[in-house]
Amino acid sequence: MGTSTIAGRQVARPLSPGERWFWIIDDISPANCVARLQIRGSLPVADLERGAACLLSEYPILRTRIVTGQDGPVFEPVAEPRIPLRHYVCEDEQAWRTAVDRELRESLGPLPARIVHIAAGDRHDLILTVSHVLADFRSLLALLRKLIDYAAGAEPGPMRPPVPAADQLVSGRARTLRGYLDATVAEQLSAWRCRPQRLVGSEIPLAERRTRAIYRTLDGRMLEDLATACRSAGVTVHGALTAAVGQAVGKLVRPGGHGYAGIGSPVDFRRALDPAPEQDEVGVYAPVLSTFAPFGPGMSLWTAAAAVNRQVRQGVRRQRHLAMSAGTRFGLPKSRESGRRVAAVVDRGAPWNVSVSNVGRVDFPARVAGWELSELILATGNSCVSALTVAAVSAHERMAVTFCVVDGMLADAAIEQLADQVMDTLARMAGDLVE
Repeated sequence: MGTSTIAGRQVARPLSPGERWFWIIDDISPANCVARLQIRGSLPVADLERGAACLLSEYPILRTRIVTGQDGPVFEPVAEPRIPLRHYVCEDEQAWRTAVDRELRESLGPLPARIVHIAAGDRHDLILTVSHVLADFRSLLALLRKLIDYAAGAEPGPMRPPVPAADQLVSGRARTLRGYLDATVAEQLSAWRCRPQRLVGSEIPLAERRTRAIYRTLDGRMLEDLATACRSAGVTVHGALTAAVGQAVGKLVRPGGHGYAGIGSPVDFRRALDPAPEQDEVGVYAPVLSTFAPFGPGMSLWTAAAAVNRQVRQGVRRQRHLAMSAGTRFGLPKSRESGRRVAAVVDRGAPWNVSVSNVGRVDFPARVAGWELSELILATGNSCVSALTVAAVSAHERMAVTFCVVDGMLADAAIEQLADQVMDTLARMAGDLVE
């Protein structure tokens, strides 16, 4: 490939309004997306280095850094791009937990990604971290899958052309100021009617917030029973998980009372964009819709799950997720200074500070070449509108649920209890299959 062709496939542009907002958030407190995978077999560091090099070759956004120009932040091509690879030898089977927490706490700086490899004989923990400025969970998983395939010797994919930011691909009425205002007013009216409860705890200044992760799993037969019970009830697993989280939050903030828990629900909107990006393209393609999960003694969890699903369907049908993404150019700040002020306002006044990001079942193989793959988990740092993010992914016959919480906001016992309550609730819902 000639030099001119390579130059034509570099990303050199200002950050879009949506990207700039995540950049401002990351400047306040790290906003990283993290995936961890266990690998059994022989995995030389050289294989991972090859995989990283292939990712760099394929994705132009990974060959950039973010720098601040006269008119704001821009993506700038890097002459000698690299994805840093941290390699450790450690016999502690739980060392990956400390490593993930470190990835959540440490900013990537101007670089887009980082790899951590923890080895102990034929057991390996592979951790891939990508900045939320440029990637969501599905993008992260696509990169992790390709990293594995390339490390196993797969031929590198063709060099991709640069793609516009997601918020630049929204078309039609959703891209107009009227569409943005309608979506904003609709969300505010819903919040006014529901008067949602937020997660409350110790006040941690925005700039001091760091995230730590608590891990739970729903294994094998119970996961299948939950999926079957959800189908029978006409709801999604996301609806059930959000209802369970809402019930746990409600018990914590209003013991014995009724109400609504404000919960953000990311919605994948790749297919609604024009042009639609490839499913393995890197970008932030999951804007968040506000949902309000009813809770309280006697509240049917299936009714709560159906309410969440109904709100998500309504928001998608009315294109609120599209309008809120495209509307970042109308309502969000352009500078770090104004961004910090807006972040503080959002932190105090948003209708939710808990989000549930359920990627669902992903096609992640159990074997690649001579390696056995298992225990896939996701985690993310919390932004100014989130004190708790519940990240879920189903692969290898289990659903991994990670409770990503602002460290110090809740007592250790409280967040552990909340996580246990959510999983106990899901187990009861799965048991409804045979009751």
